[in-house]
Amino acid sequence: MLHKVTLAFCLSLVFALTVKAQEQSLWLAGMDMRLGMSQETIMKRVLKTCELSPLGDSKDSYMVLERRRGNDRQGILGGVIFKQGKLIYASKEWYDNNEGADYKLADALYSVMTEMEKRGETLLNMQIDNRRGPSFTEASITLNFSKRRVKILLFEYKGSKSVQVTEELGTI
Repeated sequence: MLHKVTLAFCLSLVFALTVKAQEQSLWLAGMDMRLGMSQETIMKRVLKTCELSPLGDSKDSYMVLERRRGNDRQGILGGVIFKQGKLIYASKEWYDNNEGADYKLADALYSVMTEMEKRGETLLNMQIDNRRGPSFTEASITLNFSKRRVKILLFEYKGSKSVQVTEELGTI
């Protein structure tokens, strides 16, 4: 389970989900959101299952939050921005955690992606792989750039779990 959560976390860091075209949609707060939908419709539906928190003094930008249960930490599900009563932006949080190890992973991903940008690398494609054996599970995301690769590897062996972020040059 941890490797699936971490895999989702890695994907969300690398590719932020942004709705860019009218025919595209984003499943958030129990509904399929599309650009151009009315603010009134979205607010009514979202408030049935979640809470909305305005960003600053704006009446057009909101964080979508889990319903508060007692003193539990309220999770961020995503965000919405409206202009002239219509949805112009929606985002979905795939993973949200403020523990130190998660921060270190995010920092490693940010650092390696910053290096790729500094070197003028262009992201060509992404590969997802998952292998299972009798005593291990390996899940990986490989980001193929023009001259090198970034590999995010989640490995579980006999109950021990590890994550690696590796930059690769050349082929084996």
